[in-house]
Amino acid sequence: MMAEKAHYELPHGGYNGVELVGEFAYREAILRVLPRLPADGAPVEATVPVEVVPEPDNPYDRRAVSVRAKGRVIGYLSRELAADYHLPVKRVVASGAVLRTNARIYAYVGFNGEAELNVRVGLPEPEWLTPLNSGYPATTSALPYGRQTYQVVKEDQYFDHLFEYVPKSGKGPVMLTLHKAESMLRNGNVRRTVEVRLDGEKGGELTAATSAHYLPVIEHAEGMGRVVGVWGTITGSGLAAELTIKGAKSTELSDEWLREMPLFPHLVPEAHSYEVPDAYQGEPKTKGRSRAMGSHSVARLRDQLDQRFASTSPAELDTTPSPSTPSAEKKPGKPQPPANPTPVRLSDEVTRLGIGTGPRTPIYYTVKGKEVFVDDRDRSSAGKQPRRTAWLLIAGLTVLGLILSGVPGIGPFLTLFTLLLVLISGPDQLRKAKVLDIDPHGTGHPSRDWQDREWGDVGEENQDPGDGEEM
Repeated sequence: MMAEKAHYELPHGGYNGVELVGEFAYREAILRVLPRLPADGAPVEATVPVEVVPEPDNPYDRRAVSVRAKGRVIGYLSRELAADYHLPVKRVVASGAVLRTNARIYAYVGFNGEAELNVRVGLPEPEWLTPLNSGYPATTSALPYGRQTYQVVKEDQYFDHLFEYVPKSGKGPVMLTLHKAESMLRNGNVRRTVEVRLDGEKGGELTAATSAHYLPVIEHAEGMGRVVGVWGTITGSGLAAELTIKGAKSTELSDEWLREMPLFPHLVPEAHSYEVPDAYQGEPKTKGRSRAMGSHSVARLRDQLDQRFASTSPAELDTTPSPSTPSAEKKPGKPQPPANPTPVRLSDEVTRLGIGTGPRTPIYYTVKGKEVFVDDRDRSSAGKQPRRTAWLLIAGLTVLGLILSGVPGIGPFLTLFTLLLVLISGPDQLRKAKVLDIDPHGTGHPSRDWQDREWGDVGEENQDPGDGEEM
């Protein structure tokens, strides 16, 4: 038994996902899924649901894997990544499922007034794309991937069973199921916990504190004829094995998911090739116009989008050029922004975009949405107090302008020129100073603003309050 539209929601690493290629070619499709368009001083960052789709009929690469939002391509995995991912992705699709995950989109206005885009999709390593086991019940509904990792306890009592699933690498993904369990304590109270099963056999249980997060959804699932599944990790050797889970808690589930409780599919056996439907969308109808948009300002782009969205069908708006289409060449010698920026938020105002091209190693940032680069010369001349250095430079130019006013004949013009230089370069120097205060060596200090960044963080709530010993 399998749902007509089986959902296969991937475990993923959130913000530090896989970077897509060719975002410039899918500008319209990406901007359409954002809550608003970027503007000067107001970059946009959003997380959107996406589907991962293999394209065996892609004329440029039979291993091509596209990522789509609202049915439209927003980018491709690089050729190197697609070579590793295409088989596990095809295995999921060949099993009748829609492979889903999230993408993080960052958009800002660059120096030239263009919208710069960066898209990262949440994908685990290829070997973590599918579980090691396949004996979970046919009525299993897998919980969406959670932000917190919880430890399963008492696995040592079921080592003989768990050991059969430990991979040669010592660690791998499994699909576990959660079930209600009750036990009587010595004080007469009933202790309600969650039993964790691996292919129908018990492999451990959750603490009372952790069980409280999942008991409501387990009871809800029973009423719908479903079994609650959860992505887990098995780690072990010939001496011991342990399990962890990472599923959304009852309070984190959407009403839509609770109504549907989509079934998790049983995967076809692992193979060297899979039959999947053709999915390449063909050459875009607006290919030339879409590429030409790279030279338009964001303001003009906004006007074009408003007009086209009102008068054009979704099919006509789709763009799917070759994943290997080269980007426009940059002029050598001058600092240029990174071709594929990787935004790292350093503070509420400063975001590090990455190393650009040009002399003296320019590193690009945005400060309150304004793009600025800092090179080796800036770092060496800023001193220990960059802001004071910037203000001294601004004050020095201002004083110089006032002194030049006394030059006979051309003095007023020199003063005006100097003051204009202060007005133009002063804000840029202050932005550079703010960057240097936070990132003096250009290494970046990524903050942990996305809790779902790693697999291995075990939650503090994994503590059993010790409400009494079992009988």
